[in-house]
Amino acid sequence: MNIRRKLYSWIYPRRCPGCDRLLEPDEKVLCRCCDELVVRTGEVVCVQCGKPLRDRGQDLCPDCKRGHRFTAGRALFVYSGPMKEAMYRFKYENRRCFGDNFAVEAKGRYASLMKIWGISCIVPIPMYPGKQKKRGYNQAMVLAQRFGEGFNLPVKDLLERVEDTPPMKGLSPGTRRRNMKKAFHMKESAVQFNKILLVDDIFTTGATMDAAAEVLISHGVQAVYALYVCVGEGK
Repeated sequence: MNIRRKLYSWIYPRRCPGCDRLLEPDEKVLCRCCDELVVRTGEVVCVQCGKPLRDRGQDLCPDCKRGHRFTAGRALFVYSGPMKEAMYRFKYENRRCFGDNFAVEAKGRYASLMKIWGISCIVPIPMYPGKQKKRGYNQAMVLAQRFGEGFNLPVKDLLERVEDTPPMKGLSPGTRRRNMKKAFHMKESAVQFNKILLVDDIFTTGATMDAAAEVLISHGVQAVYALYVCVGEGK
């Protein structure tokens, strides 16, 4: 952590993403109450997207049976309970500081996996410029920067969003894929990176990840993996 970040942490003490209260010194990611309420992704997950599965005999969730362009992805939490409020604060209430909490969780759980995957750099899912200007930041870039520090990996802003896609909530998987088909373009060459980790806040059907992965692969990237804070629960 650089000096500026340390100074920021002294001025603005760490807060719990789930309830927004100040954390105690020994609470690293969530307060004790929220830590008991959140659902972390465990060992029984979809082998491709990382959604928790109820049936141990399954390998893939229904969405992944249709196939994806990214090789594999993992999540930190299930999008339920306190994590719904956490994601809202992180995205819309300027709680960029929660990126530090999520990075602690990610490093503790997936540092070894990053090495197994052979990740060479981290790329955030870009936001449409008009939306980013209005919000003031891209939460995926915040995550990418914090994850990069935790995993000791470079962060590259390789993609740009050229389509202002409508909100995806409530849309069918097919409609989501059609909306995202031409949403991204390359900003600069990625051929020097064999395996890239795409980062975003929430994963649902994978339409966004697929569209971004498709662009990267078409420009010479060997494999694209994904990491997100929250994921929906599989079946």
